[in-house]
Amino acid sequence: MLATMSGTASARSKRFYDASGKGIGTYSTDSQGTRTFYDSRGKVIGRESTSGNTTTVYVRRARHWQATVASPQKITFGEMREGGTREVLVYCRDHRCSHHVETNADGWPDDVRLSDIEPGFVCTRCGRRGAEVRPKFPDARMGNG
Repeated sequence: MLATMSGTASARSKRFYDASGKGIGTYSTDSQGTRTFYDSRGKVIGRESTSGNTTTVYVRRARHWQATVASPQKITFGEMREGGTREVLVYCRDHRCSHHVETNADGWPDDVRLSDIEPGFVCTRCGRRGAEVRPKFPDARMGNG
């Protein structure tokens, strides 16, 4: 959704705001944790449900609902470096393309999450925007020694 949430209203429903701070509607949460969003006239404009660490947002488009799945938050570059990893693998979001690159992660600040930079990548092979960024862990040692 193009809105930020605020918990300053009553327990039954809460207001949400656009990026400029203008109140544009309310939302309520049911017993399963699903949020339902209403516009200023009380019409349902969206639903959001979470399963595990994946959130699915349903947005009303004309006469049908369109689902989008939000990617879960990943570790920060600082957490990755604390684990001894300094390289990342960047994979194209298009599974048919499967282009990937390996790069050093020292240029990103410690407080930035890997998931925060994913939308900014553009594949140099197919042109699709978005990437899957993963730490490049060292090869596992097998055997006695």
